[in-house]
Amino acid sequence: MAANRRNGRSHRVRASVADRGVLLGGLSERDWQRRVVDYATWCGWLSYHTHDSRRSEPGFPDLVLLRRDRCVVAELKSDVGKVTTAQQRWLDAFAVVPGLEVHVWRPADCWPTVQETLR
Repeated sequence: MAANRRNGRSHRVRASVADRGVLLGGLSERDWQRRVVDYATWCGWLSYHTHDSRRSEPGFPDLVLLRRDRCVVAELKSDVGKVTTAQQRWLDAFAVVPGLEVHVWRPADCWPTVQETLR
């Protein structure tokens, strides 16, 4: 395990995204997203993220993941991040599409759910 220092705070990260005991507390939304995308890629998912949302529709979810006959839409938040009204509007619209899986994932309480969903 290596120590990583960002914004004056240090946290420990594991080299393998497949490790079940990975430390998630205190991750930024960007670091959390990287971890989810890395794991999804490792599990064979295609992923899409709008990298510059300034010219996109406000609130569109962070990730769209595809693998075989499944599509997962996920909004990723830090442990303290709030879902905006625009984000909730998109999530609610996606939630009524048959077969589409819609999630809001946070590091502290969702890593086992992410792993279960993407396995």
